[in-house]
Amino acid sequence: MRSVLCRAVLSLAWITAACQTPRVASTVAVTAPAPAMPAEAPRTAPEVVPDARSAVLRATHCFEVEVTAVAHDPDHAEGHELTLRVVRVFKGSPGEGVGATFEVPVQTAVPGGAIEGPWSGIGARVGARAYVFVSASSTTVRGLFAEPSFLEVMPAALASHDVTLAFASEARPFDEALAEARLHAARLGPLFADYLWARHGARALVDAHVRDALFALLLEPAVAADARARMALLADNLADEPDATAEYLDAYTVTLFELLALPEASALHDEIVARRLPTLARAPRTPAEAFRTRPAAWVRARHTLARWRGRGDVTALRAWIRASD
Repeated sequence: MRSVLCRAVLSLAWITAACQTPRVASTVAVTAPAPAMPAEAPRTAPEVVPDARSAVLRATHCFEVEVTAVAHDPDHAEGHELTLRVVRVFKGSPGEGVGATFEVPVQTAVPGGAIEGPWSGIGARVGARAYVFVSASSTTVRGLFAEPSFLEVMPAALASHDVTLAFASEARPFDEALAEARLHAARLGPLFADYLWARHGARALVDAHVRDALFALLLEPAVAADARARMALLADNLADEPDATAEYLDAYTVTLFELLALPEASALHDEIVARRLPTLARAPRTPAEAFRTRPAAWVRARHTLARWRGRGDVTALRAWIRASD
């Protein structure tokens, strides 16, 4: 039952940043290594978690690069060659250090078009900056991009805040990290959402405090839309796990009803009504079970369904929510 829901969620058009990281290969030439400069990763750099669905955790190296030159690649009609300079190192230590420059070949669908492939997260213009997340056993720039097992490139404007917050969270107790995230809710992005749930999601299945804190962030009105969408997907994926506990499923059901009442989450409402709640909120489970410790939320859920004016049919949900009357 739950696996059907998960497949449906993953196919939705509004999920624009799915957690897929295909194996890639790239040819890189180091051209002018800079003199040794401090390039140590911050002490709060997260440990490497090879199978994590978070670029921050999965990567062995994370650093910021800047485009210093763009040249046409004579071997490819639609190709360019970008010269990149390492600006800052956040995780791992490329042997050449901060200031090293190297070239990467990139492809475009048409001459002068947008970059395709793993380097699509950086523009083909001098001065463009991006964050590079790469997993490889090498400690040199040349080796990192020769045969990486994982490579993701994101525009610096989209990644910088999430990376800073994720690394800062590593040095803080869970409650402090969540409080800081809520202070910056409007600037959160999918990158931080991936990190947060990859780091703490498993605990949410068994720890009520962690679970409630993560769901509270999901329900925070100020959270950016793309971050909320990603957290909703990750919460749903957890509910599909074989070891998902009844406590987690109950809390998740209540959270979905709360999201349905949240105007700031309107982009998720049709999906919640059409696919998510009908899978969870139905017999043999009863509202008394799902809302047993949250009577006020039960009242709000009934009120929300009574006033529903969206496109989805909530007839079955209304019948379920009144099952214990």
